[in-house]
Amino acid sequence: MIEPGDRVFAAFPNTDSNSLGGLLADAIHAIGAHICCMTGQETYYELANLVRSRDCNVYVGAPVLLLSLLRLLGEASPLKRALVSGDVCHDVVVKACEERLGSRLFPHYGLRESGLGAAMSCQAHCGMHIRENDMLFEIIDDEGQPLPDGSWGELVLTSFGMEAMPLFRYRTGDRGRILAGPCPCGSLVKRLEVSGRLRSTSQLTRLDGRLFACKALVDAKIAEDGLVLLALPGQELAPRQLEGISESTAVYVRSITAEDRPFFSGKRK
Repeated sequence: MIEPGDRVFAAFPNTDSNSLGGLLADAIHAIGAHICCMTGQETYYELANLVRSRDCNVYVGAPVLLLSLLRLLGEASPLKRALVSGDVCHDVVVKACEERLGSRLFPHYGLRESGLGAAMSCQAHCGMHIRENDMLFEIIDDEGQPLPDGSWGELVLTSFGMEAMPLFRYRTGDRGRILAGPCPCGSLVKRLEVSGRLRSTSQLTRLDGRLFACKALVDAKIAEDGLVLLALPGQELAPRQLEGISESTAVYVRSITAEDRPFFSGKRK
């Protein structure tokens, strides 16, 4: 996904050599590419200017932030490829990102408990290849019984060689499945699909599909007094996308300003 000479924007802070941004920087420099990381304190416009001024053609980070930046940059966006990680997003967000990039997304799955990495998609875009030399994934049902490949259930993780925090059949709380058979790319390494948390209590994640179908939407969050939506300057959100939402909660729509920061740095809560 990344080639020598590419310019990568990583939506993760690089605070030291062992931070996520620092680890990414080491790997990307080894490939012969360039990287710039966010601090987590930038506004949307500052992030967009960073991507544009550095002429970044590759993005690594959360999927909703990617869509927000693509919409804010518009035709001026230099981004062409993206690895999305840190959150599972709705199909509407995936398709909107791919349309603007002109290429398929590369989903990545990892947990802090697994040492950040766990599974990564290849150019076949048919599931994420598991790091089988480091970890074993199983799928279990509600009773804790193993399920066959292809069945959806809870992801259970066993790690190999970890000295500080080895895991044995650790219940991740994520819903996933192991894909049966070899990958179209030719690899025999097992592949994983993840669809999100088993029991998500987030109303926002359930609304994302409807909200981000509005092409003017930049970001959304649920506040104490209702749903807050950020829209592109001078554009209105399609009223039909908001039908049924405003009946149960107050909806506040405003144009994004130069002071607005992303509502969430990673997972949408």
